Amino acid sequence: MRWHDVYSGNQHISIVVFAGHDSSLLTGEHGQHFINSHTGMMYATIGGGFVEGIGFRYNKDLTELTGLPTAGMRLEGGFNRPYDVDFEIKNDWRDLETHCASTISSLFEKVGCYNDNYSKNVAYGVIPGADSRYYNSSSFSHGLLLAAGIPVPHFSNTDFVVGKENKSFPGWNKDLPLHVFR
Repeated sequence: MRWHDVYSGNQHISIVVFAGHDSSLLTGEHGQHFINSHTGMMYATIGGGFVEGIGFRYNKDLTELTGLPTAGMRLEGGFNRPYDVDFEIKNDWRDLETHCASTISSLFEKVGCYNDNYSKNVAYGVIPGADSRYYNSSSFSHGLLLAAGIPVPHFSNTDFVVGKENKSFPGWNKDLPLHVFR
């Protein structure tokens, strides 16, 4: 799990899956999602967010959103989204302890289930309130990990100390319901 700054210092969380060159993940049905890093390590990223152009977009260095949010924005899941694969902008990471290929394969399948069945019905909000109908990228990542049975780190929506800095992860404690990944 990795994150980077987005809107006003809030963090976007995505999932990164690394695979060795001999991994069955690379030759299985999800092998097309893996890309080769500059170091030769194979990896795939999974993340959620809005589709750019619908409401607003990030500036070139990803430090600020431009435009205005619009009603009707939807939360979409995806593989190797441009900001998820850019490790230069990532602040930190948490290792999630799973090495089981079937569990990791389940992550990929659940993204497909979500996009096929629910993504058109889940409202996107940059900072979703606990009682709102909105979800964001952290909501997506947290819900997906839970749906795949992968233990997730416990930290607050608003304060998590990374090094000497407090980071904000709005939406983390408002994970997408498990049924949207079935």
